Amino acid sequence: MFLMGRAARQLNHLYPSYPARRFFHEPCRPAFLRNWHNHFDNHGNFMPGYCGGISLGRWEDLDRLEREGIDLDAHPVLRFLVDEDVQGLLGFAQGFGYAEREGGYVSKCDLCLDLRTHLISQGDFEELSPREFYEHLD
Repeated sequence: MFLMGRAARQLNHLYPSYPARRFFHEPCRPAFLRNWHNHFDNHGNFMPGYCGGISLGRWEDLDRLEREGIDLDAHPVLRFLVDEDVQGLLGFAQGFGYAEREGGYVSKCDLCLDLRTHLISQGDFEELSPREFYEHLD
């Protein structure tokens, strides 16, 4: 079982949890940079791997994305995940008032989802899409 998305939230009482720093050595970059095993959600978002709620772009923009890539300056969540992994995203979220969850996290995906849920409550990040994903997590 992958402890990500709703599974991490609903089943976290069954697994040990750890502080955020425990997951700093588990890279997200391979899932973001690979050109295979990506998905489209029902809203037309192009998602990396199993990362629900993260959009690399829209399906109708795939040709442009392939030619031009993703403007990471315009998509800070993606930029931090690609450049600095979940540790960088944690620092970015702390700039928006995020405080580490006292009970810890069961996986790096649990940490990332908590960070993204906080960020989407603080601002508009195009790459955190669809918004409904975050609204219906619990």
